[in-house]
Amino acid sequence: MPNLMCNVTTCGHNKHNLCCKDGIQVGGSEAFVSETTCCESFIEKTKEFLNSTEEPKAAMPVNCEAVNCVYNELGMCGADSISIAGGPVSSVSKTECNTFVPKF
Repeated sequence: MPNLMCNVTTCGHNKHNLCCKDGIQVGGSEAFVSETTCCESFIEKTKEFLNSTEEPKAAMPVNCEAVNCVYNELGMCGADSISIAGGPVSSVSKTECNTFVPKF
């Protein structure tokens, strides 16, 4: 189970650069670079959605659709740690898995 750092500060699941979900989904089934991956678990932080009751987790399971990544192990991320990037974004497509490394 990878350690997860997330700098997507506009995500409702982000608390102190950690994630409050029990696991995340990384998309990018046709990705060959990190910029074409994304965190499909992203939800924009709004007044209506603010994950203030759950505690952030340092490590969690990461389902991964990026089949061209060296860390993809049967649909799960096998990296020791991953970084989700995007900063202050408002859509899933602007997030990315910075840990993505192409197989070829």
